[in-house]
Amino acid sequence: MEIKDGKVPIEQQLSRIIAKLEMQGAAFRKEAIEREERHKRQEEQRLIKEAFEERKKMELASVKQAIKDAATGIKPHSSNPTSPTSNKKKS
Repeated sequence: MEIKDGKVPIEQQLSRIIAKLEMQGAAFRKEAIEREERHKRQEEQRLIKEAFEERKKMELASVKQAIKDAATGIKPHSSNPTSPTSNKKKS
């Protein structure tokens, strides 16, 4: 934006200058809001992917342990006290 104090005095150009600055400010605010929303969506997607990967890792470890237990003949124990495979006695 070039401002000249030539044929038209700058005082008479102020309303046009201010209007242009207000329009630019509105555009900058809109871009900032869009950028923030995009960042939030990306962060949500990252967290979803991270949770998925952690769950996959835990399930793989569980399967590996089950295979290892099956190979060594160890029966899995349950946290359910009424389960027939539980080592705990009923009270």
